Amino acid sequence: MDSKLLLAVKAAERGHQVLIGEEKQIDRLRRRYRLAPGIYHTKSLTPSKQKIELHTALKAAGFLITSIDEEGGLIDASYERFARLRYSEEMLGLADAVFCWGPQDFNQLKSTYADHAHLMRMTGSPRVDLWRPEGKEYSTRPGDVPKKPYLLVSSNFGVLNNYRNFWDLIRFERNAGYFERDPNYEKRRYYMASETVVLMYEFVKAIEHLAQEFPDIDIVLRPHPIERPESWKAMIDPGFDNVKVTRSGSITPWVHDALAVMHNGCTTAMEATVSQVPVLTFKPVKQQYPREIPNSVGTSVQTRAELADALRKVLETSGNTPYKPHPKDVALVEERVCCRNGVFAADMMIDCWEELHKDVPSEPNDWKRVVLRQRFRSLKDNLKKWTGKKSKTSLGHKFPEMRKQDIVEKVDQIRAAGSITSPVGVTMLSGNMFLISKDG
Repeated sequence: MDSKLLLAVKAAERGHQVLIGEEKQIDRLRRRYRLAPGIYHTKSLTPSKQKIELHTALKAAGFLITSIDEEGGLIDASYERFARLRYSEEMLGLADAVFCWGPQDFNQLKSTYADHAHLMRMTGSPRVDLWRPEGKEYSTRPGDVPKKPYLLVSSNFGVLNNYRNFWDLIRFERNAGYFERDPNYEKRRYYMASETVVLMYEFVKAIEHLAQEFPDIDIVLRPHPIERPESWKAMIDPGFDNVKVTRSGSITPWVHDALAVMHNGCTTAMEATVSQVPVLTFKPVKQQYPREIPNSVGTSVQTRAELADALRKVLETSGNTPYKPHPKDVALVEERVCCRNGVFAADMMIDCWEELHKDVPSEPNDWKRVVLRQRFRSLKDNLKKWTGKKSKTSLGHKFPEMRKQDIVEKVDQIRAAGSITSPVGVTMLSGNMFLISKDG
């Protein structure tokens, strides 16, 4: 959410109105109130039936479509498989611009989809804007950050520990066409699930070992957004007071404030490298399907004893001199993400939007009418909750309901960090949909 707000606040500073929300709710709002066409920016161009239908309808209504894939595809050595899974000729034919994280996806997408090469823009990602050391000032610090120094354990075991059952995940990916676009993908998912069982056991025991060895620091486990936090709380021995499981806020401020990041196959290892935070790559078992790139950065360890030794070295050097990642790690990450000094990806993306939209007539939306009608619908939804009926606007774990106060605090943090003097307001349309604009 923080990177979306960074993009929105910077766009609002230039006079644009930005509506943020879950895809289905925004489309429902567009159809219900016949919103004037503008730019529809989406988190992926995955060619599912629903996405194709939505994007076709948006184009017919006069919208421009841009995207940057939220998953990034940064963790495998080659981007080719990801390009085939998450894009298609048909979806690119409906797009007006594709923003790329860095050289790897930019070059691979141009090669794989040569007819659409003109769409690719190597802007970088607003998420990486916040990863950078100077990006720390733009993120709101979660309220439950420990007072003691802490090791951040970043989990990426969603193939098994998922809000969906594994068989439901397989059904979803089959219906979304993943198995057609990559004949080996189905086997890969089953094998990765089996490896994940063993990895989760090793992580549980490693966390308990570190908690016992280092009672003066906290161990903070941060589950992936698609993982169930309660599963980790059930598996880790509750007798360790210095182990915390949390998913509050964005992971980025947690990385910035951590002593080090422990992981296996997680993009957070690359984030920590950009943030100049030590990385401990825990590889306790041989994997058939490892995440090669994140597992190549930082200090690689295989046993709990080696892990404890590596953490001990971090503690011994912490506070003496600023940590600098190894040049080979920096080079590996910079092949995949743009980190231009003094230039934010968010600004480059807005530049592109303004260029795309400069010759398109734009009409103002009557947001006061929309807000009033939405508030009436919210009252109806609350009545349904009280009477036990399921609301059509029920929220999911990946886009949870937010309080206006929390969003305003994040917006103010971004304005202060970016020296934005123009007032930027927040207008709530529902629990997880809101408007960011200069006039509020």
